[in-house]
Amino acid sequence: MARNKHVGLLKLLPQSVPVFFVVVCFSIAFVLAYPITTIAIALLVITTMTSLIIWRIKQDRALEERYLRSGIEQIDQMSGKEFERRLAIHFTYCGWHVHLTSDTGDYGADLVGENQEGETVVIQAKRYKRNIGVRAVQEVNSAKTYYGAGQAIVITNQYFTRNAEELARRCGVELWDRNRLMTSLDDVYEHLPS
Repeated sequence: MARNKHVGLLKLLPQSVPVFFVVVCFSIAFVLAYPITTIAIALLVITTMTSLIIWRIKQDRALEERYLRSGIEQIDQMSGKEFERRLAIHFTYCGWHVHLTSDTGDYGADLVGENQEGETVVIQAKRYKRNIGVRAVQEVNSAKTYYGAGQAIVITNQYFTRNAEELARRCGVELWDRNRLMTSLDDVYEHLPS
């Protein structure tokens, strides 16, 4: 009974061929009958699409500029995904080539890329209201192995527990606490155009 509710793609194909044929024939007839109107419509569509693309680029640049100028107080108010995007923009501005990983199946890395020396880097971003424990270090260390990275970093807007610091030291994971993050943000902010 449930099978009757779902119409397969192959069953729709024979019905859609005549409709497609009619649309194509009508379009050709319209172009032949009204060439000036067709050109005008095409120009209108091209102009509209170009305007939308330019508008989107300006919106992306404005967001990037806002993120680059945001300090630790704004970061404290961001969501985890916004913090990840903020870090991606930050490191890109610093000359790194980084990209965000997918929300699931990231193997413990929120950002993956290359630093200025061309070394693969994995970054775990933790925008929390409490100190960060060993789990973040374990996750980024796993990502370091999975991605074959030479450098692994956990970055937070807070601080790390002693256990996290000890594990990071033994695993060769770099920890950026609130103070280290603010220093890096300030370094970039000083070089932004007014």
